[in-house]
Amino acid sequence: MQKIYGLAKNMSVPLIDLCSFFLDDRLAYDHLFEGWLLDGVAQTAMASLIAGEFLDILGVEGFPKPILCDYQRIYTDNQHVETMHNAFTDLTYFKGMFFIAFRTASTHASTSKGMIVVLKSRDGIHREKDAILGTANEDNRDPKFLNTGHKLFLYTPTISLME
Repeated sequence: MQKIYGLAKNMSVPLIDLCSFFLDDRLAYDHLFEGWLLDGVAQTAMASLIAGEFLDILGVEGFPKPILCDYQRIYTDNQHVETMHNAFTDLTYFKGMFFIAFRTASTHASTSKGMIVVLKSRDGIHREKDAILGTANEDNRDPKFLNTGHKLFLYTPTISLME
């Protein structure tokens, strides 16, 4: 590892030490599958570190360097195997409420019918289901909010499942 530090210093190349990060951050380290594959918690922790380091490299001063101290599952529907894959989230704050949208389906692949789940929360901790959205014979994916300040829109691309 010292050779890498020396090489980066000699070449004046910035170095972000992810190995030390995971060794020093027990929460992130505990979310490495088989010691190397990052789950969502480890990815979130690493993303915060990298964003802060890149902004320093780019000369952005005073950017807070967040540290992931805790995480919380926001949704599960393990009673229905057809909705065991949840991904592609978006979050916004609108008229005193947090809104979270994501795709739920049986797999990541667009061969399964994905639906969009919308949760709402006043405090960001306690959530309730606000809507489940979908279209017939299509996989709904990657929902995004458009918050105009006066209205809240949600849009999502779809992929046809018709043969």
